[in-house]
Amino acid sequence: MQLNENTIFILDCDNTLWRWIQYAGPAYKAMCKVLSGIAGKEFLETAAAMKTFYTSVGTLEHEGLVQGLQKAGFFKHLPHFNLRETILLAQAAFSEERDRHFKVFDGITEMVRELQALDVRLLLLTDATRYQAMRRLARSRLEGFEKMYCMPAPVFEQMPEDFGATGRLPSIPYEELPEEKPHTDLERILGLTRAEIQERVVIAGDSVKKDVALAERFECLVAHAAYGLASEEDIDAIRDFAPDDVANRNTVTASTASSYHRMVTANHPSEILAKVRAA
Repeated sequence: MQLNENTIFILDCDNTLWRWIQYAGPAYKAMCKVLSGIAGKEFLETAAAMKTFYTSVGTLEHEGLVQGLQKAGFFKHLPHFNLRETILLAQAAFSEERDRHFKVFDGITEMVRELQALDVRLLLLTDATRYQAMRRLARSRLEGFEKMYCMPAPVFEQMPEDFGATGRLPSIPYEELPEEKPHTDLERILGLTRAEIQERVVIAGDSVKKDVALAERFECLVAHAAYGLASEEDIDAIRDFAPDDVANRNTVTASTASSYHRMVTANHPSEILAKVRAA
């Protein structure tokens, strides 16, 4: 496939551009330890309460965890519970581990620059919520994307007045979508016919169940970022906290592997463009 100004390259973010699963486990574990200490409860009890909350909101990305735990009565035995201080301590514990383990994959910066030099249209498509996705994009220092498509930012309950989306976010246009991949309506968001999508669009992502399945729906070319697949150890690290479907979607087995005929597999980011060109 030729890569030029007529090509639209849709990039997944987590585990495709940067490591998410590798920092998620340590970060949620650190936050769980802090909340256990504040509540005076065992780690596993706190982890179970966190999982219940995240399952109820359908994502591990919701930033209203402490408020959700408070609403569920997790802290009701504390006579002087301080919501603001608890949120700050939980955020600090999470951020320390995230900053320690967050890393853009080797070769991604060079790939993005090469695509920019070819005048390829670069779009981001992620199932992360807007604030989370924007913050990670800012941390990655990757630039040159035309637009980001993401999940809606959550509505917070009982948020202290001086809290909100903090930090400098990238000035990139975005659109919050009603459904996660692979249900994305590419015809609508791209303004293309199915035939044009098949001819002009490339998707790159790590998830067989989401990115590859989306490409298969529209019969376009997809680069499976196999280098971003989670290990069993990575999955186990988030399983105590994550909704089951979130943990399971990061697992690829023989029964979930794809045989889609327009899929190329990249075991390193440096392989993506060569394999797309050869397809």
